[in-house]
Amino acid sequence: MERKFLEELGLKKEVIDKVLDRHSREIGRQKAAAESWKRECAALRAQLEEWKDLDVDAIRRSAEEWRSKYETETETLRKALEDRVYSDALKEALSGLKFSSESAKRSFLADLTERRPPMNGGKLIGLDDFVKEYRKRDPDAFAPEKQEKIPVAVRGAWSGSNTGLDTALQIAFGLKSEKGD
Repeated sequence: MERKFLEELGLKKEVIDKVLDRHSREIGRQKAAAESWKRECAALRAQLEEWKDLDVDAIRRSAEEWRSKYETETETLRKALEDRVYSDALKEALSGLKFSSESAKRSFLADLTERRPPMNGGKLIGLDDFVKEYRKRDPDAFAPEKQEKIPVAVRGAWSGSNTGLDTALQIAFGLKSEKGD
């Protein structure tokens, strides 16, 4: 817009100054906006140029491989954790049982593991029934509940003559000195 055009319309000088001032401010804002859009457009074009070289299918394959690897490893870790918890429950269950031998314990554990009773709250469900059944099948696998100590009476083998063995034992245990005290 030009001053001469506004003067020909018969506008006063103050009005023309206000109109031109307002017009130049609006033009400045529009030029700034246009410059901003030009910069953004140039940045987007540069980004598109970078993306032209990307292999989208390779990125998708890589993402699928990582997802598959994550799922596999997560499942492996979940299974390992389950096995660990189950193993701890087995150890806890065996801690209260007394076996007649280590091989009996291993056999019991193998049979129990093969059956793999379910767990609830870290405890094996049906363990008591399994132990009762196992005791019926193989009663010798378990140590007796109470082992009674049977006193053994030992008679002395002294025949009345001193062979020197008694004296040697007394000396070895410090009950008698070598001098014959």
